[in-house]
Amino acid sequence: MDIGPNKARCVWPAFSITLERNAMAYKISRTDVALLAVALEGDKEKVATILDEKANVNVENHEGWTPLICAAISGKPETILLLLNAGASINAQAHDGSTALMKACLWGHRQAVATLLIHGADVAIGDDEGWTALKIAVEKGHHKIAQLLKAAEAKTKETRPLETSQPFPGFQSDSQN
Repeated sequence: MDIGPNKARCVWPAFSITLERNAMAYKISRTDVALLAVALEGDKEKVATILDEKANVNVENHEGWTPLICAAISGKPETILLLLNAGASINAQAHDGSTALMKACLWGHRQAVATLLIHGADVAIGDDEGWTALKIAVEKGHHKIAQLLKAAEAKTKETRPLETSQPFPGFQSDSQN
């Protein structure tokens, strides 16, 4: 696959620089930069081709975005599923603490959110400013997404086993002293 410097420009401003310059600037391979770019476009076929070229499925750009975070921004559930099946870390956090789930909520991509939730995205993770996926969905007025998140949160709470021997790390009862 030819992923030369003038072959794969992305329409998104953050990725409009050529692959060659990105690869040199961020010290990652051109193949990995290409994966980030096509994941942001949501192009499942191109993502599959680049993954076959042994791209790093969990590579990060200068903001800490992974291909999965990029795919969540694109809102393409098929691309998200392909990356997850290739070993993408579902709860990877960018430098600001945001996750793929948060980005899908921000952009209002309900099917992307559903795909991430089905595959185990953690609804409780907050970014550096304390924003969770649910808080983002509510703030942006994505009410159906907020309902999905609330249902996933409730299911997580009812299936999480209670640890009775130690209610929180570092806890010691009087009998243990």
